[in-house]
Amino acid sequence: MKVRDVYPHESETHALQNSTTFSELKRVLSETEAHSFPVYEGERLSGILSVDNVRSILFEQGVEEVLIVKDIAMPLVTTTPDESLYQALISFLQSGYGRIPVVEEDNPNRVLGFLRQEDVMTAYNRQIMERKTLAESGTPSRIHDRTSPGDGLQTRDHVHLTRGLISERLVTPRFLVGRTLREANLRAYYRLTVVAVRRKGKRDEEMPNPETPLAGDDVLVIVGTPRDIARFRAGDQDPNPGGTPAA
Repeated sequence: MKVRDVYPHESETHALQNSTTFSELKRVLSETEAHSFPVYEGERLSGILSVDNVRSILFEQGVEEVLIVKDIAMPLVTTTPDESLYQALISFLQSGYGRIPVVEEDNPNRVLGFLRQEDVMTAYNRQIMERKTLAESGTPSRIHDRTSPGDGLQTRDHVHLTRGLISERLVTPRFLVGRTLREANLRAYYRLTVVAVRRKGKRDEEMPNPETPLAGDDVLVIVGTPRDIARFRAGDQDPNPGGTPAA
């Protein structure tokens, strides 16, 4: 699958300039429901601004006189309509962004819309479910069952996705019990993304809520490279002992 298959083509983008003042930014935010904005230096696309990054300082006193968009914009990461979802997923995993702009192949300064990580995760989750269904029906597929007793990270199964990525189902490890996915910040520490969770007592998997604490019997569906998943499975140390939420 390609990016063009999942990103909202009709999405409207609101461009900002690096020189846009903070007071002007607040006006723009009040007039749109957009969550991310392409940032330009003249006609050159130079960065991204996320509402999540500015929410904490929107009402601070004195910032309107000293801040411009360039001060709070994030480094530029882009994708194109013909890029594979695999490569887009890698961009999300490496950057930690929730949305990245989709640009024209021949004109990287023209933004066509924003691809959400949720769009990619939904597509991969659908693929995982389809392959699991095939396996349960007896159709050959590359889904494997295995367990690793004693490490607190029992593996329910794993699925080979595409070009180096796999999905594994793991019982929530001890150091994550009682923590939310936002607090755990697995993307930052292990370069892994949780695409679904099966809660205790439920049969079906659901999209993860980053604010819901994990229980010891929850099963996480994790996507990443075999090496990164192996690091997660082997690690018995909490990489984020303070439970500090991701920025």
